[in-house]
Amino acid sequence: MPTNDGLVPAVDAADLKSVWLMQNDFQARHPRQQVAIDIDAHKCACKPGADVGAVCSRASMLGSLENAAESRHFEFPWMRDGRSAEIVFKIVAAIPMVRISTGCRAGRISDQFRGIDKAS
Repeated sequence: MPTNDGLVPAVDAADLKSVWLMQNDFQARHPRQQVAIDIDAHKCACKPGADVGAVCSRASMLGSLENAAESRHFEFPWMRDGRSAEIVFKIVAAIPMVRISTGCRAGRISDQFRGIDKAS
């Protein structure tokens, strides 16, 4: 859940990676289909007590980052063969992130991660 200042809380990098792997595995088994994964599946992918909403928000942002990098919108050297390096999960789990409101246009995806160079 967002904090009072609108930031998405930091999460455990292992939870983020677990959810990301689950989502990518599911997408690989259902190519070119729009499908939803039940929240209970996300909860099972995380450790007990995890803020699943925050983990999902951060996994979504990581997915957007990877899609932009794969589309060559910007260079992202921490991704090889469609897989993010371990450090990316640690950074995305902790980097300050504002939840994007419904109806609000996000800036360029590279703007969302402009601090990633300094963090690594």
